[in-house]
Order: sequence, then structure tokens, then C-alpha cells
Amino acid sequence: TPEQASLSIHKNLVTRAVGVEDIAQQRGLTPGTIFSHLLQAYEKGEDIPLEAFIPEETARTIADATRYLPTPTTLRSIFDYFDGQYSYEQIRMALAYKNRHA
Repeated sequence: TPEQASLSIHKNLVTRAVGVEDIAQQRGLTPGTIFSHLLQAYEKGEDIPLEAFIPEETARTIADATRYLPTPTTLRSIFDYFDGQYSYEQIRMALAYKNRHA
């Protein structure tokens, strides 16, 4: 499908350490769209390198913070907990990391 082909291109570029912004520019898409595609693939178990988006230690720090927040935990509550230190994209990736390693 076209979606799978596009994801494959994004994944190959990330594997070669091309940044999300560069991928977006090359593909004529927004960085948010590229990030969403890659995050969906990561959540489905694809081998997307986490470190391309967020250091593993940071992912663990964000994921661990959810223990101290009321459930259901929202992206906004995590964002506020860290006083905006991490972007929503980093938070989403950390939660995906947590789900994969639960």
C-alpha cells in the first residue's frame, strides 16, 4: 500500500540517522506527520531506533513519572509535571517505550 511504502522510506531514512525535519523536507510533509508515522510503526513493533527521537534514559524518566500522576494519565499532565521540559513528541515516544517494555 502507499502508506506502507511511505513508512518504509521514513524508516530507512531514520535508520540512516536523517532527522525528522530533514525527512519531512525531503518528502514534502510536516515533521509531525513523519513523527506520527514512525511512532505508529514503533507501537506496532517495528524496529524503529528509539534513540533517533529520545535518549533511552529520558524515555525511562518520563515513563517512570506516570506512576506519580493520576490515571488516566494524559500527555498534558506529563508535560506539566516536567514543566514543559519535554516535547509532546518525546512524551508520546516515552509512553510507547513504556508500553513496549512493560
